[in-house]
Amino acid sequence: MLLKVYREELLLRIMTNLLDNSRKYRNKDIGHCVVSVSREENRARIEFADDGPGVDDECLGKLFDIFYRTDHHWTSLGAYYGYAALPMEPDHLTYLTSDLLDACTVYNYETGKTGPIYDLAKGAGKDPYELFLSGSVSLLTIENPNADTDRELVIFRDSFGSSLAPLLVPGYAKVTLADIRYLPSSQMGKYLTFTDQDVLFLYSAPVLNNSETLK
Repeated sequence: MLLKVYREELLLRIMTNLLDNSRKYRNKDIGHCVVSVSREENRARIEFADDGPGVDDECLGKLFDIFYRTDHHWTSLGAYYGYAALPMEPDHLTYLTSDLLDACTVYNYETGKTGPIYDLAKGAGKDPYELFLSGSVSLLTIENPNADTDRELVIFRDSFGSSLAPLLVPGYAKVTLADIRYLPSSQMGKYLTFTDQDVLFLYSAPVLNNSETLK
């Protein structure tokens, strides 16, 4: 489908959304994405292609509708128009920390990097909610070096669980967070063992009421 875009910031949001979804919804360990640009008279034509699972045919015509959603989030186009139209004061995010949480490390399986529970740099970025565990990530592991137990917890969660999971860390030596919207079930056995581990399903009501996001 062809979408005409005349504002630079809107184009950036759309491309960011496409690339982010391609990464998150890939159905193999390594995905491929190709972005090509060509010139048509006085306009630029940008084409995007990847080898992910794609979008159902009935959804193709609605991807850039302002309020259409294929999961529990707005489309980037809808969010852009919605927030741009309202003279709203910014929200304030509050988080609970301690010496124990400050000493914890979070391993991101997507990037192969380790970071803190609260990413203050992302908290000051375009999506401040990514302050909590760096946002929506398919698989994370939190290590608590000061735990007085060897218990482990596996949390199946959506992005709303990012702000709640840190509150459970003091009771465990290791907490693994899996988002099965982005982690194919065929790959789950590579990372999760369920041996002597507690298991928690932590989802928001919109996700529980929309089983398509949990396939």
